[in-house]
Amino acid sequence: MTRFVHAFAAIAIVTAPTYSPAQTRAPAPGNIPAARVAAGTAGLGSNSVAVLAASGDTVWLSAELTVSRLAGTGTSQFNWITYNVPRDVQVAAEQAITAFAVSGSRLAVATAYATDTDEGSFGVGNGLLLSDDGGESWVHYGMTELFLDRQGMTIPGGDAQCFGVWFQQDTLWAAFTSEYVVATRDWGTTWARYRPDSTNNPQPNPIVDDPDNQHRYRHLNYRAYDGASTDGTLWVSTNAGVNRSDDNGVTWTNFDAGDDGLTGDFVPAVRVNPANGTVWAATQSTGISESQVKDSNLDYFPDGLFNELDYDLDRDGKLDEPGKDGISWSGDGGTTWQTYLPQDDPALERTFRAWNFAFNGDTTWVAGSYSSSDALLMSPDAGQSWQVVPIVTEGTLVVSQAGTGDVAYVNGVLWVATGRGLVRSDDEGTSWDFVLRYPQADPLQGGSVENPNGERSWLKTYAFPSPSGPLLGNPPSIVFALSSPSDVTIRIYDAGSGLVRRIERSGLGTGNHAITWDGRNERDYPVANGVYLYEVTTDDGHSATGKLMVLN
Repeated sequence: MTRFVHAFAAIAIVTAPTYSPAQTRAPAPGNIPAARVAAGTAGLGSNSVAVLAASGDTVWLSAELTVSRLAGTGTSQFNWITYNVPRDVQVAAEQAITAFAVSGSRLAVATAYATDTDEGSFGVGNGLLLSDDGGESWVHYGMTELFLDRQGMTIPGGDAQCFGVWFQQDTLWAAFTSEYVVATRDWGTTWARYRPDSTNNPQPNPIVDDPDNQHRYRHLNYRAYDGASTDGTLWVSTNAGVNRSDDNGVTWTNFDAGDDGLTGDFVPAVRVNPANGTVWAATQSTGISESQVKDSNLDYFPDGLFNELDYDLDRDGKLDEPGKDGISWSGDGGTTWQTYLPQDDPALERTFRAWNFAFNGDTTWVAGSYSSSDALLMSPDAGQSWQVVPIVTEGTLVVSQAGTGDVAYVNGVLWVATGRGLVRSDDEGTSWDFVLRYPQADPLQGGSVENPNGERSWLKTYAFPSPSGPLLGNPPSIVFALSSPSDVTIRIYDAGSGLVRRIERSGLGTGNHAITWDGRNERDYPVANGVYLYEVTTDDGHSATGKLMVLN
């Protein structure tokens, strides 16, 4: 999936129109009409896993414009049922899901795309899609339905992407950059919008007291990214810390780095541990020093006037510093905060940019970006101690250079979205296995494919991706299938028929297998770029050959 940038630099890209009474009329239907989509199909939809979600004992994931529901153990790509999310046919650009939430049979996704203008490339929100039948049909609510005063914009979703949707019983909340949050209590029939510093929530739609949009596009605390709710309390994370509401969004209290001790004010994710009520925040550096912005006398928002709006970007009357990448949590509703800075931990001494959380009792897992490795941070004791949990499959450290984007823990299984695809662990991170989508191979020993209705390669073996880049975190996997259990040997040769590597696997079961080669030879040195031949052989003598390309 395209990773849409949360950058603050995109704030003043799109100019909004001045309010006019005509904008109070009912909005036109969304670009994607209410429509029934084909029933779910067996198998994962894509390896570009972005967002994980859970409802009770059911695990869901989103990838590109699909959502998939776990239907089995999850050890095979065919243990999932995938539903297509409708594409907006009026948008030529690639579209992807940026937020996903599930409650029973109700699904909510946000989509977005990237566009290029004379002022640069930036993300564009494309509204929300709701399904109340588990993904078989969807209704689209466009940006001009959620925010009526965006109807006159050249790009209505400009600088207003949604990265967080969540349920509070029967209420659905959605966080948007520039617009803070909206909510629907009647499943899309009506929408209410909120502002964190207002005493008049929910706000009118459109906002009539802000014709120049100073308090939307020019306010870091309106740039909302995520939210959570528990026991009547709402939490919303923004580019200016974390906000709490105890009265369903009418009033809000802000917690930030300067006053409350968070590590940083850019907070892409906030979660509540249901076991103990602790709120966890992924607190990152904003990269902005308001004192330096003030000293530069830069008209940050090009309105021809340099004033406090150009440097007091979160409107708190203080000059805030960037902060640091870390993790912040509170067990008393925000009164006090504890923090962890990986870069200050002698055992790590590297930065870790947190993106999301999962829990099992007092155990906390944190997905994020950690150098070039795919890894989690884990605390077994509610934040008192921390350790790195690397993603290692088949003895090889996963180094997709994308980090881990999301994590979920359901029924004793840990699920993680990596740059190479979905991985799972049945032993809380001690060992890992990929669950990847790929066309089925015909069994080496003969017989039918694992799933007759699933995608098929019509080959006995092939390798993907090709070309591959093992040193770049994109190693090749050799695919084959078995109709009966067997030991398997894979021999990899160079163009001169010299043996480069021998890989053995014992006791493989029936079905498809994808064995990863780390791109190293028998002496554990990386191989040169080029074409390599390989042969897969079972212990009863069945074999097939293929080729692959290494291009680091």
